[in-house]
Amino acid sequence: MKKILALSCYFFFISFAINAQQWLTDFNEAKKIATEKNQHIILVFQGSDWCAPCIKLDTEIFSTQQFIDYSKDHYVMLKADFPKKSKNKLTEEQQEKNNKLAEKYNKQGFFPYV
Repeated sequence: MKKILALSCYFFFISFAINAQQWLTDFNEAKKIATEKNQHIILVFQGSDWCAPCIKLDTEIFSTQQFIDYSKDHYVMLKADFPKKSKNKLTEEQQEKNNKLAEKYNKQGFFPYV
């Protein structure tokens, strides 16, 4: 019984990983991939652990299988996250990257902002 449960969990996580949305966090990498694939970048500013509309947008749109399937072939997904909880704190390097993106593309500081 334990083996069956373990195999079920394994296949669940494998299928989740295959179907999971690939979010980039580096703008330069996103630009490079977008250029290579001739795709647009969708840049999302969010507060993943405090912004209720951000969480709802992620749950009801970005995490749906329909959006994941469509975006794989049409967009390069870039996320600039601004978590508030210390357990979700970003590295200083990542925080600086996100701050620079916000200075240029989200000067008003709206969340979520796409």
